[in-house]
Amino acid sequence: MRRTAQSGPLPAPPTRRRPGRLPLLLLLSLAVATCTDAPTGPGRGGVATLAVQPVFDQAVDLGVLDLAIDSVRLVVVRPPGQVVVDTTVFFPPDADSVQLGVLVPLIAPVEQFDVTLELRSGSQVLFSGTQQVEVQAGAFDPSQPPVEIVLDYVGPGANVATVVVEPIDS
Repeated sequence: MRRTAQSGPLPAPPTRRRPGRLPLLLLLSLAVATCTDAPTGPGRGGVATLAVQPVFDQAVDLGVLDLAIDSVRLVVVRPPGQVVVDTTVFFPPDADSVQLGVLVPLIAPVEQFDVTLELRSGSQVLFSGTQQVEVQAGAFDPSQPPVEIVLDYVGPGANVATVVVEPIDS
């Protein structure tokens, strides 16, 4: 996916499926820019903006687990493994959206990043997903939708295959 420079929030596209009681439609705006100690020039980085939209691949009722999402962690990695952003933002559990702007150094006008998004309850990761994203320096294109990152439930009970309930032996 290719994204270009912009200002202002992007509209959120509909999600595939939303957990029944998850009170969060998260839209993250990731502003990608060069650092002041690495000025841009011919063949160098530039400024780009990336909007990230979580997509829930399966429905999960957090009310059953007595958990509330209260933070989001965003990690941006330049392959093969250089972490260029690792930030966590806390917000009220009843928030219905969050916008986050972070600066990321570009070393070329077009770059590939692995973007990981985690939704958390305290320090417990509940949902996680990673998507490879291409960003480029240039003018904003409002027709470009946010990058969808599919989030899988990885919280408590995520690996449970079956639950057996038996009567108490007397």
